[in-house]
Amino acid sequence: MNLPQFILHHFDDQEECLRQDFSLQVVSDADCDLDELCDRLQPDLLMFESGVYAGERRIRNSLTHDEIPRIGFCNADAYCATRSIFLSDMDRWGVETFFTHAMSMPSYTTEIADRLFLWPNFINPTRFDFQRPPKETTVLLTGSRAPHYPWRNGVSRVLSEHFPVTSSPHRGWFNADATSGMVIGEAYLRQLSQAIFVPSCGSVAREVVRKHFEIPAAGACLIAEKTPALAAAGFVDMQNCIFADKSDVLDKVNYLLARRPELERIVEAGQDLVRARHTMQSRTQVADWLRLYKARRAGQRIAQRDPFGQLELVTEEQQAGPVYFNAGSEQVAVIGSALSDIQNGMLPAARAKFTRSNNWHFTTEAALGMGLTYIHDGRPRLAIEWIWRIIDNELSMNAIDPDPVSWATLIRALLCAGRINEARKHAVLAPWIRHHELDRMRKLVEYLSHVKLPDLACRPERATIHAWKKADADEWRSQIADDLRRCGQTELAERANTANVDEFFKTDLPTSADLSEDLAQTAQEEIRALRRAHKFRLDAQGPRMSMRTCGPPTRKLRPMLLRWAMKGFGLRLSALVRESAILAETADYGQIVLYKAPKTSILVDAVFSAASRNPSLLFERPIANSIVEAEHGTKLFLIVGEYPHETLDAKLLIERAEVLVLNGAAQGRNEELISKLLASKTFVSLEAGSPTNGAILRRCAVAG
Repeated sequence: MNLPQFILHHFDDQEECLRQDFSLQVVSDADCDLDELCDRLQPDLLMFESGVYAGERRIRNSLTHDEIPRIGFCNADAYCATRSIFLSDMDRWGVETFFTHAMSMPSYTTEIADRLFLWPNFINPTRFDFQRPPKETTVLLTGSRAPHYPWRNGVSRVLSEHFPVTSSPHRGWFNADATSGMVIGEAYLRQLSQAIFVPSCGSVAREVVRKHFEIPAAGACLIAEKTPALAAAGFVDMQNCIFADKSDVLDKVNYLLARRPELERIVEAGQDLVRARHTMQSRTQVADWLRLYKARRAGQRIAQRDPFGQLELVTEEQQAGPVYFNAGSEQVAVIGSALSDIQNGMLPAARAKFTRSNNWHFTTEAALGMGLTYIHDGRPRLAIEWIWRIIDNELSMNAIDPDPVSWATLIRALLCAGRINEARKHAVLAPWIRHHELDRMRKLVEYLSHVKLPDLACRPERATIHAWKKADADEWRSQIADDLRRCGQTELAERANTANVDEFFKTDLPTSADLSEDLAQTAQEEIRALRRAHKFRLDAQGPRMSMRTCGPPTRKLRPMLLRWAMKGFGLRLSALVRESAILAETADYGQIVLYKAPKTSILVDAVFSAASRNPSLLFERPIANSIVEAEHGTKLFLIVGEYPHETLDAKLLIERAEVLVLNGAAQGRNEELISKLLASKTFVSLEAGSPTNGAILRRCAVAG
């Protein structure tokens, strides 16, 4: 894979960390034979890596040598869809114990949390052996500005409005050509050293990333969001770092700039913390596990009570407190709240929260949740599109077979759409994948179609990335029957209520070591064939177009087609439209107010399109007809049409508006208003092109 150099450095550091305790042999062949490898190398431990960088892979005879302990390393972000790919690989390769560097992975993937150990990020101290350059930058802003970094984006904006800053843009994680201009390696570490302050965060997942350790190690003062993971790592506000948000970061930075000796003590303490606890020499968790695995006795289990500490043997009585470390992910909280809304029948509220989660970063859980809301709402064709979006995403990242709960929910949606024959085609796929939800759906399809399905493999249940509880049979049948009725499948609903879904027929399939590996190579082809057949269905075109155009807020067809046509002919939109769209996607506001501005304009369509990707937008009520009608306390994105009938209230705008767009002639009619807003020092004027196009005002990050 054409990966950026800094990603390859991460791989090198992980390997060097393992070499502290092991003689390491790295096997990266796309096709290998585990039986031959083990006979030749005689390993003490097998580690199988999968996740976001999984390419073509085939391990023949993967279930041989089961006397050798084996672990899996999930190399992915906690919200990444490749968690499903990881669990699929581990199931085929007979791995039941897992490691990850993502501190919030247990919170996202709770089904495996009791057998998932943290091998946290660290620094390689040898990379910091250089002469520290003099300080040249007050604030250095590094890293991605994607929506799933809301803390970083908010704090960076505050700092850039009040201090001289240096920006070091991030250009991605997957393509070396795209990242050719990035500052990496020793140049990047020297850049950190030249700065006095460097903010960093762990995204909405509230991770601990390498940068949290690199900044103090390089001799800069870390500014960070206070999270459970950073507290567990030993960071303390105003002792070895700054914990702040956009409301108090200015006060703390100004305080320390006026007290340089105190600032130097904080920087030195940060360096000492990282050297003592967060170099690769401290990351012995993999070696700890093997040692304890060999030493454990009956009644003991391996536990990790300190997420940054060593593993230990405990009895059930000693295992007090939570089973896994909770990093306090904001995204997990939003998805959990949305799932509760589904149970309470609050489907619009649930969809609003799932949309917010996906606008931070697309997650399989939120997309599946969207599908469930549409099943419960009697719109199964939209549910089918959402679940195919999950599977398309995974196939694009080399998935071999689907997550069992995602696949079961797709079959459920097909039944709710009355497409029994298609449901049967999906149900026979990959009989080696066992999970109670998928098995029940298969049994139900067999019962409703009157056609016996092929026998299922006698295998353990595969783990799922979804927080999916097993309901008792009666409750499950009732839920399915209710869904079928809502979707107009009354006859199927009555029959489903009589199905014995927990009666499984198990057979003794061949138990060759590479059973599932050989069969799994055909699964991708079967899934892609089913996907192609679905794409050409006439009744799938409407829901697919609806997903693209009718997300909140609803867009009008004419201006949308006009914008597409302009893009197709290479025509540029006006600066006012371009800048308004950027703000609509990135600004921190809750609702859009159209003040005498028609929904059929290109400007409004561009704003609506961009706003549908903004995680801050209030999606249950995205549009308000006036400031007074808007949700109380919500910041507003206000678009003023060219011919407003009355002057807007400056005081009300100062209180409520986040962005004010005055289209065309509206600028000339509101010159006095603009002057008042700028004089209040609450707003700044942004570049909007020609004055005749209009004007854009944005609230200052910190007023005054």
